Amino acid sequence: MLAAYGGYEIWQEAGSPHLTQDHLDIWLLLIKASYDNPLNQSDKTVTVSFGYREMLRHLGKTGGGADMAWLRDKLTEMRMATYRITCGEQLTVTGLVHKFTQSPGEDGRYEVLLDAELRNLFSAGWTQLNLAHRLALAGRTSAHVLAQWLHAFYSTHRSPVPLGTQKIQMLCGRAEMEAGKFNKLLQEAIEHINNSTIGWKCEVNNGVVSVKKGSHTKLAQRAGHEKSSRPRYDLVAEEDEEDI
Repeated sequence: MLAAYGGYEIWQEAGSPHLTQDHLDIWLLLIKASYDNPLNQSDKTVTVSFGYREMLRHLGKTGGGADMAWLRDKLTEMRMATYRITCGEQLTVTGLVHKFTQSPGEDGRYEVLLDAELRNLFSAGWTQLNLAHRLALAGRTSAHVLAQWLHAFYSTHRSPVPLGTQKIQMLCGRAEMEAGKFNKLLQEAIEHINNSTIGWKCEVNNGVVSVKKGSHTKLAQRAGHEKSSRPRYDLVAEEDEEDI
């Protein structure tokens, strides 16, 4: 069972690959494409189309052969990962990617079938995630990965809720790490966020993590209160004007 709260239980099916922050970056771009220019959509599914070079460029990659294989492998892992989500008596079994195909040729366009109900969680007033912020936090160390996780997690909070370090350790999948080592890693991740350009300030006092978002994010959050069918997102790496 994956760590969750708010009355939900999330189980990853046996044999499903473990997904990482790299998969989330790709999925957020797929969500953007599903709102910008969906190929087909219904109440249950939505299909998006994109060239692999375009996708890799937004992810800060060059588009060479190794990057092409990397993207294909990540989409395959997302297709293979299946989850059971329960809330009370309701059960949902789904995955981030239902199906994908790649056309032959230099552009190698992909068509990806997504779960429309999961996509709808990124409509107005729900989750706010900013890919430009995520890319600003990217890096190769464990602290960079945890910083991206903290950003994604607290982006789902309209007003960030202070949580104990033990709760954070459980939710981010580090329950097996020795507490002292995790607290050191957490402090490094928080320093990375505070020193970045995203405008967030995080701190740990008496074992409790507190997060304050910048004025840019607060403006986007207030806009989320408005009743509008227009989704809020900013998943293009070169721009930073709106939040999801």
